[in-house]
Formats: sequence, structure tokens, C-alpha cells
Amino acid sequence: MSKTITHWLHKTAEAGNKRAQYRLGLCHYYGKFGIEKDQSQAIAWFKEAAKAGHRKAIKLLMDILPYNDPDLYYLNKEYGDPAEAERLLDIHERMI
Repeated sequence: MSKTITHWLHKTAEAGNKRAQYRLGLCHYYGKFGIEKDQSQAIAWFKEAAKAGHRKAIKLLMDILPYNDPDLYYLNKEYGDPAEAERLLDIHERMI
């Protein structure tokens, strides 16, 4: 049963459905429904969902992304705290 669920979840996520992208990210993040735990895959799917405007994906990414990830700047600028976005940009520029 879980193989069928994950098959359609992948298909729907790849077609651009933000809810499926978020849920697939959760499956990778927690290792559910026969999908191996893989944080990099989880983050990739969360980013796709966030870019489509999925609020829970945005919130989750703000909590789990490292400070040097440039997407964290974008998420804070667009959906969070603009002052925090500028602080993150300063940190990122100092690291380069």
C-alpha cells in the first residue's frame, strides 16, 4: 500500500502540487511510508513547496535551514521578518 501512496505522491509533487511537495518532504525528513530518511531530499521538496507559497513549508524551512543558506534570506524577505533577512544577508556575505 505505501508503495502506491509514495508513487502517486512523487507524481503529484513532480507535477508542481505544493501540498504533495510538502508531504513528500515530510516523508523524506522523517523516513515515512517506505521512503528512507534523507534531509537533503526533504529540504529540496520543502523549498519547492515554499516557492509555491506553502506556509507550513516556509515556516519549517525557517526553522531548519542553516544560516548560510541563501534561500533563508529569500524566505525571510518574502514571508518573514525583513530585518532578519538583512541580517542573514550580512552573515552570508561575510562567509563568502
